[in-house]
Amino acid sequence: MAIGKSTKTIKTRTSKKYTEQDIVKALALLKEDSSISVNSVAKRFHIPQRTLQNRVSGTRSRQESHQKQQILTPRQEYQLATYLVACNDKHQGLSRAEVVEEAQAILKADGQDIKIGKHWCARFMVRHDVLKSMRAAIFEDSKALSCDKDE
Repeated sequence: MAIGKSTKTIKTRTSKKYTEQDIVKALALLKEDSSISVNSVAKRFHIPQRTLQNRVSGTRSRQESHQKQQILTPRQEYQLATYLVACNDKHQGLSRAEVVEEAQAILKADGQDIKIGKHWCARFMVRHDVLKSMRAAIFEDSKALSCDKDE
């Protein structure tokens, strides 16, 4: 063996090939047919066996377990996401600042006076699948509208 050469392989982290919906389907299948093993269902849905076993045992999803740390409640987030979808349907783009302002208004309406951080909007957009596809459109329309105002 040459000096300085290592035969140690480095294991790299791969991205998930499954979604929360896959886990929900797998759990439903296990509940429906108790003769199927967790391992076979995990393989079918490309979910790590330990992850599925934990969920069968009652472990909550990452999103569910961190809800208490979020500024908006799930109901408030749904309200804001619905508003953003409606704005997108009308081709009314919103800037990130306007999205934050709308979130602040929702909080104030519920009697909460909490300041929203500068990275909140990006994390909010990632949490909502329905907004992922229209993320660029929401902000791009806003930029186009702001350019028109200068003229």
